[in-house]
Amino acid sequence: MQRALGYGAMSTHHMEFSARLARIESGAGSSKTTLYVGMDETYAVSYGRRGVQRGNSVADTIRNLGYPLMVIIAFVVGLTANLAARLADFMMNGLPTATDNIDIQMAIDFGTAFVVSSVLGVFFRIGIRDFMMVRLIGIAAGTLAMHNIVHAYPQYFEPVFSQLWVSHIMTSTDAASIVWRGVSIAI
Repeated sequence: MQRALGYGAMSTHHMEFSARLARIESGAGSSKTTLYVGMDETYAVSYGRRGVQRGNSVADTIRNLGYPLMVIIAFVVGLTANLAARLADFMMNGLPTATDNIDIQMAIDFGTAFVVSSVLGVFFRIGIRDFMMVRLIGIAAGTLAMHNIVHAYPQYFEPVFSQLWVSHIMTSTDAASIVWRGVSIAI
């Protein structure tokens, strides 16, 4: 019939398909079980993560409530890391001298605080990359404005650092300001 229509000879695939259709139309034996409609689910892929249970709304709610708490903890870790970096600098170098370049000192403080923040992040199980931006904001806030905390609460810094260090910070910086590149900007 196909030669009469001018199509040429049937390929092997066409002949197999025609034979299958003939078997299905005849309804002989178990031919109806060979007809598959839809997707074969023998090799279905599960896209969910192992160990994560779905549908537990209480656990999901608790996990979601923990997220803002982790943001606050990450910010505090950034601030604390800056305080620890300043303490390490004081323990190793003593008082900062007036001839030091403030830009280099701020870069060193920021880098040291970043390393300390990474260590504290592992300790608090925040992770290296999790909440990285929040920790960086905390580090930047501590680097730019830690002297304001010293101005507000000198009695807490004197036992840890020294009276001389606290008086040096209070005389070399203005209260309620941000120090940026050696310039004190009032806030």
